[in-house]
Amino acid sequence: MSDDIALRVLILEDLPADAEIVLQEMKRSGYQCVSRRVDTQQVFLEALEMVPDIILAENSLPKFKALQALQLLQERGLDIPLIVVTESSDAEAAVEAMRHGAADYLLNTRLSRLGAAVQRALHQKMLRAEKRKAENDLQRAYSELSAAYEATIEGWSRVLDLRDKELDGHTRRVTELTVRMAQALKISEDQIIHIRRGALLHDIGKMAISDGILQKPGPLSEDEWHEMRRHPEYAHQMLFPIAHLRPALEIPYCHHERWDGTGYPRGIKGAEIPLSARIFSIIDVWDTLLASRPYRPGGTEESVAGYIRKNAGILFDPQLVEAFLALNYREGVIHA
Repeated sequence: MSDDIALRVLILEDLPADAEIVLQEMKRSGYQCVSRRVDTQQVFLEALEMVPDIILAENSLPKFKALQALQLLQERGLDIPLIVVTESSDAEAAVEAMRHGAADYLLNTRLSRLGAAVQRALHQKMLRAEKRKAENDLQRAYSELSAAYEATIEGWSRVLDLRDKELDGHTRRVTELTVRMAQALKISEDQIIHIRRGALLHDIGKMAISDGILQKPGPLSEDEWHEMRRHPEYAHQMLFPIAHLRPALEIPYCHHERWDGTGYPRGIKGAEIPLSARIFSIIDVWDTLLASRPYRPGGTEESVAGYIRKNAGILFDPQLVEAFLALNYREGVIHA
C-alpha cells in the first residue's frame, strides 16, 4: 500500500456510480487519483493522450470491451497496466483477459484487493521499464564497442597501406568491391560484416614481414619469397586469439589459396576454400593487375577481365568469376 501517490487513472465503465465505488476503494488504499471515465473506443483513444498510469476496466461493456482496450494498447506499443474489475466470475473470461495481457482480474465484490493489485501492477511495470532501459543500455554499449572495433580495424588497414607505398588505396578499393560482390550474391548482412572486416585485414599478416622484404624494389630471393608467403599464417596467429575477429579470419588466412590447389598456405582446393576467400581472391587480383607498378604498367579493365576469365577453374572459382564479371558489366566497369 502507498500513501498519497497521485495516479492518473483511466476507468473503463459505463455507470458513473460504479466508477465512483472503484475510486473510493483506491482512495481507501492510499492512492490519490486524477481520473477519467470512458465507455467507448473513441473516447478511450482520446483519453490515452493523458498517458494514464493504470487502467481499471469493466470486462463487458455494451459499446467497448476490456479485451478491445488491451488490443489497442498492444497495437500502439503502450505499456499501461490494465486491471479488469468486473461482476462476472466467468473463469474462461478471466483466463482470456490474462492471456491478452491484463495485469489482474478482480471481482467487484472483492474490491478490498484492488489496492494490492494496483501496487503489484505498477511494480511490474517499473521492472519492465528497468529491463528495457538495461537492454537499451546494453545495445548502445555493444554499438559503441562495435564502432570502436571497426575504427581499430580500419586503422590497422591504413597502417598496412602506409607501409607498402604501392598499395595506395588498395585495401579500401578491394573492401568496397568485395562487399558489393557479397551483396550481389545475396549473402546475409551478418556475414557481410565479417567479410568486410576480413577484406580490411586481408594483409594483416604482412605486419610480421620485415620492411626489407616488403619494400624491396627488386625481385625477391627464394628465401624472401618463402617468408612473404607466410603472411597468411601470421594473420592466423594474430587474429585467431581475438574472438571478435575470428569469423573474419577466412579472407586473411585463405585468400591466396587457388581453385586447383596450387595456392598457399595449405594448398586446399575447390569448395574447401571458404566462399569469402574465393570471392576476395578474384577481387584482389583484379585490383592488383589494374594498378601500375614501377616495374609494369597497370592493365585495362578488359585485359584484366580476360586474365580472370582465362583462369576460371584454375586459380578462381568459375561460378564466382561469372558472377564477378556480370557485376562489372552491370556497373559499366567493363564492356562486352
